[in-house]
Amino acid sequence: MVGVGAIAALVIGATFALFSSQATTPGQTFAAGTVNLYNASTGTCTAGNLEPGDTGTCDFTVRYNGSLPAYIGAEGTASGQLANVLSFTINGTPQGSTPVLIGNSVASGGGPYTAAVDYTLSSSADNSYQGQSATVTVTFYAEQCSNNLAGYPGNANEGCSYQGPASWTQAPANGPSVLYNSTLDPTAYTGSLSYEATGAGELGNEINLAPGAATLNNVVVGMANFNATTGTAPITLTIYNTSLQVIATDTQSFVIPAAPDDGAGSSYCSTYEPGNVYCGIGNFNITFNFGSLAVPGTLIYGISYDPKANSTLDGVNVQLSTEPTDVSVGADTYPGYVFVALAADATGNDVGPGEVTNQSVTTTFAQVSTALVDAHGMAPYIPAVEFNS
Repeated sequence: MVGVGAIAALVIGATFALFSSQATTPGQTFAAGTVNLYNASTGTCTAGNLEPGDTGTCDFTVRYNGSLPAYIGAEGTASGQLANVLSFTINGTPQGSTPVLIGNSVASGGGPYTAAVDYTLSSSADNSYQGQSATVTVTFYAEQCSNNLAGYPGNANEGCSYQGPASWTQAPANGPSVLYNSTLDPTAYTGSLSYEATGAGELGNEINLAPGAATLNNVVVGMANFNATTGTAPITLTIYNTSLQVIATDTQSFVIPAAPDDGAGSSYCSTYEPGNVYCGIGNFNITFNFGSLAVPGTLIYGISYDPKANSTLDGVNVQLSTEPTDVSVGADTYPGYVFVALAADATGNDVGPGEVTNQSVTTTFAQVSTALVDAHGMAPYIPAVEFNS
């Protein structure tokens, strides 16, 4: 009994400790992004000696160098005696009291973005307007698109829809007409082509637009960044006809967002997410603006940039989607083929035979088969792009 009682007393009086540890992260910096317009043109429009019924067009431009994707808008106002009989539109939209979304596009840096002012002096202007004048002023606006939800309940694209802010004169309720689409969920990385690693200089495809010949407004291209650095860098999109004659080209200096988790191959990824092959890869879209460009129903496009000329582009890739399953609007003219060229300053060639094709690839932008590639090849992938009217 005594022994048992002693044991009981010992148990009751015991103190238990839990092994523990704690770690404190270094101070983290939170920095707000920027929305900023610059280099607004004063225009070179001279509209003198007008007669009733006269019409004309003046173009005004602005550039964007903010770090956040933003809507770009323009608003025009007229003052002076002649303003009473002078009507005008911006990019085809009659002027009221709110900005007009320019080109139905979401900007991610660069430009220029153009406000085309079409004016008409009313044919009903009487003699009292002889010798009078008016001044038209174009004001440009930029407004963040992310987390900009007001006015779009239930809109699948809310926050960065093509409609622009609810307070602006908007595009059609469902956004622009999509002419061709091979883009994927922007949060889901599937694969991409590195120009820096392969020596590629231009990648594209021949496509059929859904309605046939159309008016092209913008082209959205899916990109991926493997590096934790950010900066601005020029990227070009060229539209060709089927004979590879240039229809139009747009080069913009885009803001390249840094990849998350210190970039692909970082110690964070190897330590905390060793099984996640997509750790440290940041997806982003860039938008090329073509205004109202008449294009044929079948065309060729090419995406080009030079990592050797700008180190910001070292880890920047063109996102890829699978052909034909990921083509949701329009069609590829020749499934199983892409257009590709080797960069003029490439020091190696893993484009073809290699990543894209088993055919030889040169500095000439040409069509190659993706049907047969080596073990680490990219077939049957095509660039992730969206063409909008």
